[in-house]
Amino acid sequence: MTLKNFVRQNGIVLSAALVGILIILSAVTVFYNRHIMSTTTYAQKLSEAILSHSMEVQNQGLVNYDKNLRGFGITKDDGFIGHISYNVSASQRVADTLAKIITEQKALMPESTVKLDSFLTSLAEVKGVLKNYHQFGQGMIEMLKVDSTDDFKRALAEDRGSRTWGAWNSLHVRLETFEHAVAQKAQTDYDTAVSRNAWIQVLLLILGLPTLYWIINILRRQGRDQQALLKKLQETNQQYLFHPGHEHNRNVIEESMENLKKAAVFIKKITEEEDAQWEGLNDSNQALNQNNLVGELQKMQKRMKEVKKEDAQRNWTNEGLNFMGELLRKETDLDTLTNAIIAELVKYIGANQGGLFLLAGDDDKPYLELKAAYAYNRKKYLHREVAIGEGLVGQAVLEKDYIYLTDIPQDYLKITSGLGMANPTCLLIMPMKVNENVQGVIELASFEKLEGYKIAFIEKLAQQMASTIVSVRTNERTRQLLDDSQQQAEEMKSQEEEMRQNMEELAATQEEMFRKEQEYLNQIQELQDALRSLQEREAV
Repeated sequence: MTLKNFVRQNGIVLSAALVGILIILSAVTVFYNRHIMSTTTYAQKLSEAILSHSMEVQNQGLVNYDKNLRGFGITKDDGFIGHISYNVSASQRVADTLAKIITEQKALMPESTVKLDSFLTSLAEVKGVLKNYHQFGQGMIEMLKVDSTDDFKRALAEDRGSRTWGAWNSLHVRLETFEHAVAQKAQTDYDTAVSRNAWIQVLLLILGLPTLYWIINILRRQGRDQQALLKKLQETNQQYLFHPGHEHNRNVIEESMENLKKAAVFIKKITEEEDAQWEGLNDSNQALNQNNLVGELQKMQKRMKEVKKEDAQRNWTNEGLNFMGELLRKETDLDTLTNAIIAELVKYIGANQGGLFLLAGDDDKPYLELKAAYAYNRKKYLHREVAIGEGLVGQAVLEKDYIYLTDIPQDYLKITSGLGMANPTCLLIMPMKVNENVQGVIELASFEKLEGYKIAFIEKLAQQMASTIVSVRTNERTRQLLDDSQQQAEEMKSQEEEMRQNMEELAATQEEMFRKEQEYLNQIQELQDALRSLQEREAV
């Protein structure tokens, strides 16, 4: 039996076997790629966890610990000791968790065992340095408890915190470099798996359709009616490729090949991020092509556009947060900080006007004070105070949630431009809160509605700003306490010098009084002696 005859007699079996092999290959590839995607996603989560825990150790064990230690040194308030104890325990706990995560990553990445073992060794060494620093800090606390202020100042001047920070920061930089490389490799593997999936599906589609065509030809050779086969092929073409919405006398096979070519061109365009249109697709036949190749390709194109748009929005958000974060880290004065932030925020989101209120007053009667305002590329010098619960701004503080309005009362707010005054289209009032404690409110008005991702960006920025405001105010209070302490020390020194001079004058006065007293006693004695001598002569 010749090979040609064998293929003719067993064509259906061979075709089915080929399709089965392709399906199995596709399934195996899909499961393998799913495993790769799951592994890379898990690796990225571990990398993010390692970096976040490393930063947490820095914040709790060094930054917050140093602030609380200095705060106790200035105020001798026992409340700081509780914070210091929490910083020590929290940093130790997070460092232990960091070691566990690195060990877990080592199990996931056996090829990096040596590198990760070196991180674990360095982590153990830095934990020892951190522990020694905490013990040294405890010794400084004991100095203050026995009023050894000079010893405390000498210990503080050693600046052991800076050396400990340097040791931990060196490890963190190494970790950050390594974890960024891991995350980048994981992303590359993930993208490769996605691309492989797409190509396997395209390959399955391209190879499957000719196989179906081959099966139809074999059935035709076995006696099937040619017209029935062509009709079946036309139906298949319309069901799986493209339905023009009307009947025509074109060759079905040529039409199928043309549709396949169109599909190849369409796929190439959407993979190159070009705007692809299927020739012949219109409103009248759109519903007929929802579940065939054309419909699926359109869905894929729409999803790819959505993914691209989401990526652009995510990049816009990250760039904005990084830019604003630099401003928050650079500025330490509240007035300068608030004016810079509101100006950049209004411009970045494309709003027309903005104001930034900060919580002021005492605990009995707090209120919101307008610290900065910006509109149409100009800083506004306004003074405004709002009571808690008053208007939309005060209401946002009570509710601890943002207020977004597109139907704004006529007399609430006017935007002044070169065209005159007009009501804004939308108004966003975002509370700045940290740990559910509101520190202020951002008010933004615009002629254009704010999209959801911009509101989410402003909400994240408001959280960062709240943390920064708390930190800046804490630093200002700390500096004020330090200045008051220094002033009191100078006053005490001046009073001590004055008392010393008074004591010297008092001693001199007492000495003079003692001298005069002796003179008076001598004079009295002389008078007594003269009187006795006179009495004796009179008696004689």
